[in-house]
Amino acid sequence: MKKILIVESPKKAKEISNYLGKDFIVKATVGHFKDLPENEMGVDLKTYEPKFIIKSQNHKKILSEIKKLSEDAEVYIATDPDREGYAIGYFMWEELNKKAKTVKRAEFHEITKEHIQEKIKNATDFEKTNFGLFNAFLGRRIGDRIVGYTISPIASREIGGRFSVGRVQSPAVRLIVEREIEIQNFKPTPYYVISALLEKNNLKFIAIYEKQKIEDKKQAQEIYENTKDEKEAKVEKVEKKQVKQSPKPPFTTSTLQQTANSVFRFPPERTMSLAQDLFESGLITYHRTDSTRISEKAVEGIRKLIKKEFGEEYLPKSARIYKSKNTQADAHEAIRITNFVNLDQQKRLVEEKGLTDDHFKLLKLIYERTIACQMTDAIFERTNITLNIKNYKFKASGSILKFKGYKAVYDLEDEEEENQKLPPIEKGEIVKVESINLEEKWTKPPARYTEGSLVKKLEDLGIGRPSTYATIIKKIQKIKKGWDSSQPGMEGEGGGCEIR
Repeated sequence: MKKILIVESPKKAKEISNYLGKDFIVKATVGHFKDLPENEMGVDLKTYEPKFIIKSQNHKKILSEIKKLSEDAEVYIATDPDREGYAIGYFMWEELNKKAKTVKRAEFHEITKEHIQEKIKNATDFEKTNFGLFNAFLGRRIGDRIVGYTISPIASREIGGRFSVGRVQSPAVRLIVEREIEIQNFKPTPYYVISALLEKNNLKFIAIYEKQKIEDKKQAQEIYENTKDEKEAKVEKVEKKQVKQSPKPPFTTSTLQQTANSVFRFPPERTMSLAQDLFESGLITYHRTDSTRISEKAVEGIRKLIKKEFGEEYLPKSARIYKSKNTQADAHEAIRITNFVNLDQQKRLVEEKGLTDDHFKLLKLIYERTIACQMTDAIFERTNITLNIKNYKFKASGSILKFKGYKAVYDLEDEEEENQKLPPIEKGEIVKVESINLEEKWTKPPARYTEGSLVKKLEDLGIGRPSTYATIIKKIQKIKKGWDSSQPGMEGEGGGCEIR
């Protein structure tokens, strides 16, 4: 019997066919092959019944070929394991269920031989799958169409020009506008910081007056005048404590977009495009996910790699378990590597697949986060010193990294430690004062959103889905350019700088 496997992407189809051999014909839909018509509403506003059509002549040709191949065949629909992927699969099931002998649903969360063979073996009859996913797709698609096609013409007429309004896009624009208004209305106010440059054993360090921000200029000047000529500080208190810092969970779609934007200045759209290629090449798990869960089998592979590359001391006694608050999200895994080999071998895999340096940058980021999330805590020794200078209290802090733990592989995004080096010091000691400094500073307005921080804000507010943020942000940039072509929609286009 003929066996037909259907996916969205021609690249993924080619990769999978290498694992399935001659038993299967693997075909691609080339994304959504059905959609609402572009030149009309396409939704009955009384019944909300949508009218889906074949998108293009090319899609008609592809569908005709798949339908012909599927006659009396065993068909496996393996479109992506999310709402959009399920919708493509549902439309295909509608087209094939009366032609094919059987139509089954398989969900691939990684493109590896073992995983694909296992998922095909355990495929479910499509009729028994969760049709609620298709209804969720309909709700989003119809909602988008009604909002966009109803309000966009009004906005264009009222503002002048061509503007699009969207269910997620418009709240995102509102956030940007409100932040800009907040920045424009911000009035800077001065504050004062008094610091002491101290020295012991030829090691200099800084202590700050206990009230770090003094708003009263007269008070700040008085403290400065009373201390500026003092040459000694007495140590009143020395506190030392060990601080442990745990690794972050593995990446979700949102946190990957935010981190890639922060580290590499990749716009979310670029990150998603690179991740799509990495997934289809079998190098990472599915990149549209809210989950931080990692399968037991993958954890086992990660722990073996940690032991081999870093040693026993970097391996916790038991595996770290990450769970999502949303139980539905835990149906999928986090974004992780699929090949549990070191970074040099990861780079070779990227080269073998014909991918770019940017692909490797993103894979390296995912590799480091994947490995780090199963490593031991980083351990710091933090020292806090309280000093008396002319009866005014000054405080100095410093941290020493005693054991790297997960930071041996992943040292990004963490809150900066107070890492000035402090000399060995005891309570009651007298320390030399090199100078006392008074500095006037000004409060700053809130920062404009970057692409990464806007993604985080939208997610925090529950607006839209991380998988669609890339498209939304690109559209906002395009609108801004159309509104004022003399200014870029984003400073440092594609560089993850301020959105204004």
